[in-house]
Amino acid sequence: MKIYQKILIGLAAGVLCCLALIPLAQRSIEYATRHKYVLRHETLNSVYYWRTTFNLSDAERAFLEEHNIKRVYLHLFDIDESGYHNAEPVATLLFKDSLPFGIEYVPTVYITQDAIRSINGKESEFAQKIVTRVLNMVDWHYIPNVQEMQIDGDWQSSYRDTYFALCKAIRSLLHEKNIALSATIRLSNLRELVPPVDYGVLMLYNTNSVNDADAENSILTIQTCQNYLSNNAVKKYGLHLDYAFPTFAWSAVYDEEGDFRCLVTHTDFDDAQFEQIDQRHYRARWYGDYKRLYYWANDKIRTDYASPELLDELKDNLEISNDQSIILYHLDDSQLTRYSHEDIENIFAR
Repeated sequence: MKIYQKILIGLAAGVLCCLALIPLAQRSIEYATRHKYVLRHETLNSVYYWRTTFNLSDAERAFLEEHNIKRVYLHLFDIDESGYHNAEPVATLLFKDSLPFGIEYVPTVYITQDAIRSINGKESEFAQKIVTRVLNMVDWHYIPNVQEMQIDGDWQSSYRDTYFALCKAIRSLLHEKNIALSATIRLSNLRELVPPVDYGVLMLYNTNSVNDADAENSILTIQTCQNYLSNNAVKKYGLHLDYAFPTFAWSAVYDEEGDFRCLVTHTDFDDAQFEQIDQRHYRARWYGDYKRLYYWANDKIRTDYASPELLDELKDNLEISNDQSIILYHLDDSQLTRYSHEDIENIFAR
């Protein structure tokens, strides 16, 4: 074979090789484009801020520094059904304090089940309203370092299509601004389809219904978590998930028959009006007002919280990889006092 023939054959082979690589290159570019928001999602110690007024105490600012908190999921407002078959923003965050610098902020919006149902067929319209309001608040209040927005919705299969259409429309609008979209994922959602978002936060709390007076702990029960997390459910889910741990408490109040009355945010019933049954259960001795709530005689109270020991047991049931962030719910010094510095460090530890 002559030299020029070898050269031609070599050139032809090179061209064919390049042509074969084009689809692979195109797929790589498409993958990088589609997942560029996920790829820049850093692993950071994180907390939720879920109050209606932004005003940090000295203890809360110190907490952020001491535990190297670099991401705050900042609840801006809720979306609720107004009573006129229309969804409207409520419970908007009022800023009375400056935001600490050096932290990534994730504007977070909670949408109720009634609101999701009410926007059926109008998902794109409400996506535009939500994104516009969030970005306006980010600009007006000088919220720095926003790379992500989060939608928090307790969706059910009966209106899944509406919620997914809303998420898809929000994500499309945010991507135009180079902002990612995440969503909260309940444990029960692990058995459902994956919403169209860039990544999710698995909520490891509210594991049992507060309506059940006989529940062991409505905030965190390990057995319930194990039921949902079994068989590598997180790895099989098909979406990057970070983990949200409960560091809050409440008390569930039931009447004499065991019917649920309400939740109260305090867990202190050290008063003559109450008889302590055990470490977490109380009974009202007589009718009367206590901390702005009237209790009837024989009302039952159960205080629920996730103890440090319970959170350690929860971590033992998780396979937390180096690219998964741990998030505390939520930043409130009145709740965090039940945990020592070492307790919090143990939650964040790998």
